[in-house]
Amino acid sequence: MYKMTHMPDPGRSIRAAGVGRCRLAAAMAAGLVLAACASPPAVLRDLEPEARTVARVLRTTDRAAFDALIARMAAGDVSDPTQQAIRFHAYLRTGVVPTYVPLASDEAIRAYVRVTMTEIRELRDASYARCFAFLFGSRTDEAELIRLEATLSPATRTAAFRAIANLMTSAEPVPVSVDEEAVWHVLDNRIVPALPAWLGERTMVLRDARARDLDRTAACDVTAAVYAAVVDLPGPDGAAVMRYLLARQMMAGL
Repeated sequence: MYKMTHMPDPGRSIRAAGVGRCRLAAAMAAGLVLAACASPPAVLRDLEPEARTVARVLRTTDRAAFDALIARMAAGDVSDPTQQAIRFHAYLRTGVVPTYVPLASDEAIRAYVRVTMTEIRELRDASYARCFAFLFGSRTDEAELIRLEATLSPATRTAAFRAIANLMTSAEPVPVSVDEEAVWHVLDNRIVPALPAWLGERTMVLRDARARDLDRTAACDVTAAVYAAVVDLPGPDGAAVMRYLLARQMMAGL
């Protein structure tokens, strides 16, 4: 099986702490209890409950990632709760979510992809340039990431916080391996043939970064169509394709 070894080992910090499957589940549950009773850090105090829940679960399961996230939040303007929520979501997307995509349950992945589809739609409605930047742009340009997050509706951001918490609380210590060849077999034989012909003819954008850059409109449309087709694909095949596409998206622009 092909494991996407170009990404950092997502289970490292959990395994390094000696947390087995049962202890991890207990830790996750403890995180949810903390969400109800522990005082949040000052930089998170004005955020909505869903965002604070994510922070507290992260504090329980990966303290180093939590401390890094809080430091990034504290370095910016903490006076505007809306801007804080936007920045918090941007930081989660680049600094936390990639760790949990290989660890989360299939159903949690499916729920996260449904939110991603809404995000793609909202950004595409704003402009194809924003959609493309969201899917394939820089993951290190903080100002650009925050600008894209600001395009999303508050309701979508709240749904994203819930989906991220679900990714984290469903996580297992050992990452799910993804067979790249098997993923492309599913895409080529089950997903692409079901797309409208005008999209199916442009699916090279999924494989080739140069093709994506030359036809950014197709890159957005094809990616949105593939997510829509695969999100309801039952069984492990659908989940494997979603993990693969999310991982590629999160590595784009690095």
